[in-house]
Amino acid sequence: MLDVAIVGGGPGGLALARALQVKAPALRVQVFERASGLHKRGAGVAIAPNGTAALRAIDPPLADKILATSLERNLVVVEDAQGREMSRQLMTFGALGKAPGQAMDGLIPWHAMQRLLAESLGEGAVAYRKAFAGLDLAPAGGGAVVRFADGSSAAARLVVGADGLLSQVREAWLGDGGPTFDNRVIFRGQARSADVAALAAWAAGVGGGEGGGVPDSRICPTGQDLMAMVYMLSEGVTVWAVNAGYGVVKDCGVDYAPYARSGETRASLMEPEAAGAACFEEALKLADKLPATVLRVADPSTTTIHGDYVRYPKDYPDTALGAGPVTLVGDAFHPLKVAGQGANLAFEDAAVLAHHLAAAGPTEAALRAYEAERLPRLRTLAEFNITTMNSAAKAAGQDYQELKRRQAEFEEAVVHAFPPPGSAPRAAPVSC
Repeated sequence: MLDVAIVGGGPGGLALARALQVKAPALRVQVFERASGLHKRGAGVAIAPNGTAALRAIDPPLADKILATSLERNLVVVEDAQGREMSRQLMTFGALGKAPGQAMDGLIPWHAMQRLLAESLGEGAVAYRKAFAGLDLAPAGGGAVVRFADGSSAAARLVVGADGLLSQVREAWLGDGGPTFDNRVIFRGQARSADVAALAAWAAGVGGGEGGGVPDSRICPTGQDLMAMVYMLSEGVTVWAVNAGYGVVKDCGVDYAPYARSGETRASLMEPEAAGAACFEEALKLADKLPATVLRVADPSTTTIHGDYVRYPKDYPDTALGAGPVTLVGDAFHPLKVAGQGANLAFEDAAVLAHHLAAAGPTEAALRAYEAERLPRLRTLAEFNITTMNSAAKAAGQDYQELKRRQAEFEEAVVHAFPPPGSAPRAAPVSC
């Protein structure tokens, strides 16, 4: 019997496995991932100060290795809907240090972070092609059995659902209705490396002095319920993303169903994220609303479409998610609107859960202590995230700039201040 079975091989699941290797090496831990292996994904990950602090709490050398993969320089320009530059910020990382006023500690491809986390675990720590099929709880603290679609199963004292915002583990355990679609659809993917030079046709602004030159990344809040961006990552990867209101997507004829088209309950039938050329064909329907370069350089095979799914602050319980030998980390626990904090909060979860499992062993008491510590902070961040990102999606010009200024202040004071694992829960007022 395993001590801990982790379902999901994303940032939260892999980071938790590594944290347990370091903090509780006697525990028998296995990660189960539905994918066939490690694959390139279209997203980038911004490592914020709270993510860095959590990674250092897990494994300082691993934190250094992840941050070392960041690109060293990124000139970010924000423009209005007419293509006029509103602001620019030069971000620097690694040996160059952080530029004045910069929050992020690193900017790396999602797949590179996943690869480094998986490599840190060693051979055999992740079992691939293990799609979750069911969960059987044993009576009286007897653990649980995780069933997989290939007919195999794994018995464990504890089960951790790290299987994303449409978590099947959560549905099997709590059956609490699934997250709510918050009326936004996100398209993203990688640019074809041979065509990255064409980005200069969009990012054509030049300047002098500090922060001068052709931008590496460009953000365009249109004020019409749609935001487009192209941003450079390390390892020669450039990513594009479009965040659009559901009304805009529907008006353009995009075929995206927030919930399954048939069935009894939305929770059990929500559609998973898809990928590939079919998604790119849907993105093309937004062509008239996007900078032409975005779609001209996009690699269709890496394109994904997914919705913004959230759990509102009122949906967070006071002290515990539930009972029994199960808990959750990452988006399975606290799905938020896309804002660059998903991986960082998953790292926080991993650090705190590993702390309690190391202190109390593989017990249900350790799971409830972890949930009690995380819930106040997560409830506060959920309120901030939903309020701010819904406003940012519709803002433009100086309104957008002012909103981002207030957002930065709150992030510095609250979001980026990760309480050390085991510290008393604390909440903060939301003002944004």
